[in-house]
Amino acid sequence: MEKQDFVDQIACYTAKTRGKLHALYDCMSTTSGSIQISYRRVRGTTYGPYMSYRFRENGKQCCLYIGSSRPEQMLARQMMHEKFAADKERHAMDHLLIQARKQVKESKKNLEQELAKVGLTMKGWEVNGWRKVGARR
Repeated sequence: MEKQDFVDQIACYTAKTRGKLHALYDCMSTTSGSIQISYRRVRGTTYGPYMSYRFRENGKQCCLYIGSSRPEQMLARQMMHEKFAADKERHAMDHLLIQARKQVKESKKNLEQELAKVGLTMKGWEVNGWRKVGARR
């Protein structure tokens, strides 16, 4: 068996491996979970690392085995980093949306106070009481 240390010498993925990585990508994109690395010890000899993706589905714990080969592990880690980056960006956008809603609420409250000084009221975003204000003049 020849050495497969270099990228150009790594064997091509089999259809089974591609199917497994596709299932892993689908699972990672729809669920939140974690990648776990484990080692097995048999009669004093350590084997591994073995990588699996653990998540919950319909309240049950599920595990998707990634494998022990280096290319599969590197692709799984890359997918996980991409997912974390997307989740982090979504979280930041959600935070900005919350801040914007607070500012709109505060601005609306200030507007209602200013309109109350003149004798107008607000219902939703509609300003009421224009006829009464016009009658006073």
